[in-house]
This record gives sequence, C-alpha cells and structure tokens, in this order.
Amino acid sequence: MRGARGVGGGTRELGTHYAAGWSDTNYFLGTAGLGRGQLGTLRLVGYLLSITAGTRMLAVRSDAGGGSRGWSIGTGLNGPTGSLNMAIAGLGSLRTPPFTFSAGDIGKVFVAHFTVTVGAGFARTYIAGEQIGSGTATSGAMVSAGGSDVLRIGRFYSNGFANPNIGVIALSASPTELTAEQVAADAAAIMSRSSRLEFPSMPGQDMHFEAKDLVGSADWHDRDGDNCTLTRQGSITLVEVT
Repeated sequence: MRGARGVGGGTRELGTHYAAGWSDTNYFLGTAGLGRGQLGTLRLVGYLLSITAGTRMLAVRSDAGGGSRGWSIGTGLNGPTGSLNMAIAGLGSLRTPPFTFSAGDIGKVFVAHFTVTVGAGFARTYIAGEQIGSGTATSGAMVSAGGSDVLRIGRFYSNGFANPNIGVIALSASPTELTAEQVAADAAAIMSRSSRLEFPSMPGQDMHFEAKDLVGSADWHDRDGDNCTLTRQGSITLVEVT
C-alpha cells in the first residue's frame, strides 16, 4: 500500500551524502553482539536510486541461517516489487507493512520509520512521518538479539541479497517505540531543513550512523557512544546529494 504523501520529496541539500554501491563484496560489517538489537524504533533516511527487482536486503542484525531473532530492512520482503519494509523475529515474528516506491520517487530522499510494540504483536511502517499500516504477529512481538548477531549495512548475512537500489544517508535505532506524533515530528524536522540534512536524536536513541562521516574514513563510527564501529568490506560509492 502506498502512503498518500509518497516519500515526501525529502530535502536534498549540499553536505548530505549517501553511501551506495552495495554488493555481496561491498558492504559494512560490525562486531558480534554490538549495535541495537532489540528494537522499539528503527529510522532509515535513504536515497532511492532505482526500483528493486526481487528481494534485497539493506541493513540487518539477525542470526545467520535460522532467522529466529533480530531484524532486517529490505525491499520485496513478502511484498510487491520495489516495496520497503522491516522484518523482525524473536518472541513471535512479523513484517511491517510494505511501502511501494514509484518511478517518481527515484532520485529523492525518503524518511522511513519502523516501530515495534513489544509484546503486543504490532509493527508499523511510516513514510515521511505518515503511518501506512501495521502488521500483526501470531504471538507477542519482541525482537530478540543474541550476542553472536552482527550488524551489516549494504547486504544480508548471506550472499545473493545485497541491495544496490538504495543509498543510505543515515540509520538510527532506539529501544523506545515512538508514538505516531513523535514519528511525524521527527520526520518533519528532517525533511524541513533549509540547509544540510540534520537528524534529531529519537527518544532513547543509542545507535546512529551518518554516511557523511565516511568522507576520508574507512570505518563507519556509531555517533551514539561509538559502541558499534563498522568496517568496510570491499569498496563503496559515496555521493554528495545536491
């Protein structure tokens, strides 16, 4: 289902960068057990390069193979071609409702929030601050993150699912579920900037990556405490959005 406001256009200013060129060999890799695992809110600020064909993963902190815990953001996850959503697993499992991009969204910045109501079996997708639906689980939903899980940006935990269609401007996470009003305010603060994009800290936020920090750096440092430094695997494309 497509939100009425589309991707919201997204403010595109000098000083905003996105990381792209993702492949099975070009991505960022964290250390086991680091990075936000149990989620309340995950925020992705991205740049749509093209419409995705098939299932592609953009960011993940999930156990390899079994898929019994953790989270992942991707396109085509049990949804239409070019749709974006998040899958979670732990106590119960579910996917947030898919948002389907259109050709008119290509070349634009978008702001997506994914929220989880812990134990209540609800997960929601917001685009440009507007909720487009909610997903339900067969049992109470709680993202369980084991100590061996590794955060990756640019690909899944296994080969064949890297997502070259979306550039990552910023990825942020919090154990706190934002309300609809908080999501709307957070998205508006990002999209209404008249200068370079800046990202307000969400309530409880403890993980935050910005692509512009990769200028001259091989590692991607977590701005909230730097407790999850990601190391570059292969090469990436870093583009300034004008």
